[in-house]
Amino acid sequence: MIITKDFVILNFPKTGSTYIRTCLKSLYKKNTTFNRIFHRAKVYEDLHFSKIYGNTNENYRDQHAVFSQIPEKQRKKPVISIVRNPLGRVVSSYHYAWWKKNHLYDLDAIEKKYPTYPELDLLTFAKFLNDAELAPDNFLKPFAKDFGYNTRLFLIFYSSNPEESAKKLLTGNYKLSDVIEPNITFLKQEQLTQDLVAFIASNTNLDSSPIDLIKSQNTGTYNTEKEWSQEFMAYVYKMDKYIFDEFYPNETFIK
Repeated sequence: MIITKDFVILNFPKTGSTYIRTCLKSLYKKNTTFNRIFHRAKVYEDLHFSKIYGNTNENYRDQHAVFSQIPEKQRKKPVISIVRNPLGRVVSSYHYAWWKKNHLYDLDAIEKKYPTYPELDLLTFAKFLNDAELAPDNFLKPFAKDFGYNTRLFLIFYSSNPEESAKKLLTGNYKLSDVIEPNITFLKQEQLTQDLVAFIASNTNLDSSPIDLIKSQNTGTYNTEKEWSQEFMAYVYKMDKYIFDEFYPNETFIK
């Protein structure tokens, strides 16, 4: 979680939070006369919290904090986060391969169901990621057959009561934005620089010259589309349709 004097950022995993962190730290330092003032005034803080979902370790401090972990005194500030096409996010997670050493689920259960683990192809990885039988109890397990990994993580991140939000979605009477905190601005990872520049220009008093620096930054985003088979796209859409319908409604080719 990043807290600036102007707003709060929730770092949803594998969406570009490293890029955001680099840009904002540069911006706020350049808009603060001395580094010692930068730190003393707390115009920019990078906070880590205990992880509350998935495989947790009380000694591990995670940069990917959720909405409910925002300190009370910071709750009135604007909150922003990044949303990414679930297809690209699954491919990015697959290649990042953190899951091969830091197992998402119980290792014995994984190896029993996926004998070749950790050697999985992309489609099998997507199914492994969404496997309802392997889902831990603190990862909305009762809803694992109804919602994919990305959707459940989205609810955990942005809803004050993820279980109630999941129940509402299941009625068919709500869309995703109806069941999460209402005042979150989402930047799209696919146009992250553009959205970040626009948000900073509209919500801060930062000098324009550092904002120009952001425009020249390159996120280095890997183009994942060449790996999207029809079967992969159809499967991910089925599991995370609420995210697609909310943020990518024109992706009709995968429905």
